[in-house]
Amino acid sequence: MREIRIPKALTLLFIVYMVVFGSYSVLKCLTFRIQAYDTGIYMQSLWTAAEGKLFYNTPEAQGLGWELPSSSHFGVHFQPILFFLIPIYKLFPYPETLLLLETLAMAIAIFPLYALAYEILNDERKSLLISLLYLMNPAIHGINRYDFHPVAFAIPPIFLLMYYWVKGEYKKGFLISILVLLVKEDAGLILISLGIAFTLQNIANVNFLGIIKRNIKNINLMLLGMLWITLSVFVIIPFFGKHSYSYHFYSLQVHFPNLALWMITINLMAFAFLPLLKPKLLLATLPLWLELILSPMYGMVKIGYHYPYMLVPMLALISIYALKEVNISSKIILGISLSSMVLFSPLINLSNSPDVAGARYHQLVKDYIENKEKYKCLLQEIQKYKDFKGKLVVQDRIFPYLASNENVYLLRGVNIEDSDIILFYPGFQDLYSKYYAPIIRDLNKAIFLCSNS
Repeated sequence: MREIRIPKALTLLFIVYMVVFGSYSVLKCLTFRIQAYDTGIYMQSLWTAAEGKLFYNTPEAQGLGWELPSSSHFGVHFQPILFFLIPIYKLFPYPETLLLLETLAMAIAIFPLYALAYEILNDERKSLLISLLYLMNPAIHGINRYDFHPVAFAIPPIFLLMYYWVKGEYKKGFLISILVLLVKEDAGLILISLGIAFTLQNIANVNFLGIIKRNIKNINLMLLGMLWITLSVFVIIPFFGKHSYSYHFYSLQVHFPNLALWMITINLMAFAFLPLLKPKLLLATLPLWLELILSPMYGMVKIGYHYPYMLVPMLALISIYALKEVNISSKIILGISLSSMVLFSPLINLSNSPDVAGARYHQLVKDYIENKEKYKCLLQEIQKYKDFKGKLVVQDRIFPYLASNENVYLLRGVNIEDSDIILFYPGFQDLYSKYYAPIIRDLNKAIFLCSNS
């Protein structure tokens, strides 16, 4: 059995990532850069679940997103992984708790990734290189940049599943695959892609029955992924939502072809285009690409959101196999990957691309330094209403800070006349705030927070 030693450099990379993205996450909270979608939804869902309700939250109950109204988050997305977060969130019911847990999951993934790379390559330097490419990946930064989303917890077990599969320890692999599936209803796609990839790796000049026999484990992995998606989409989500799945998440056409091509290029560039050297394995990623590019949702093909959580690990695996067969200078690989990070990471975005979502790191620091007292005042004013018993209506960026109150609703999508109090901060310049500001200006129930700050 090959012994895998964790080098100090890998631990250092873990610490650096935690410091950078941990501080970025805290700064987002301090500067009110988190919103109801999605941090507030998960905060309120976890809080109500701890109180005996099954992940109830008011935005999804109102049906304000792409989804139809549902009294449980499981009627929108089936994510049993949330059960594991309830006791932690009950003890520490703050947005920072979820965002730091997300960052920890993203960072800790480099350890099973390193083990996977070392198992295939038997080379410490190349294994470290792959780990570094992962940590510099703009898509990974985008997942961490966005509001909290549990899909981040899928990444470490995905790498662990790959590791056990490569070692031939299929029972352990199947057990880990269950943990992957608990993250979201679409997580079965990664099992399908992995099954295809390992089958393509294992095709020899034998007849059809021979191929089936040699790849029965891979086929079972694909079938497990298909079964999970089928049960989630056609049985479980309709059961909790009292309606069918929101199929308008996807379509049969590419709505943003230029942006989709750009997104594909950036994801390949992050791994120095190594996956292109393994076209047969790259074919196995087709289900993951299609989920992104066939959606009418603009964010699915932008950098800065949580959607490519399965694609990045798959591209990492293919890059490892590419490194096994070709000898390319590490400096060239690092140079290409570093360029993708500097140009397109949400934290840097030196390209100034409008298709990279989120505030840059220096912008958050500057915002916090210049407006520290204003945000402190705003938080103090908001906290006065955390136990308010009436119908409390707030803006998106206020919602997470009152999410432990199940009587808080989003300003958009409600009948203002039915509300008891409307909390409004004029400093927020999003579209909904601009729209509602003149409407509620003269209402007695409207409270303008820190209006003199």
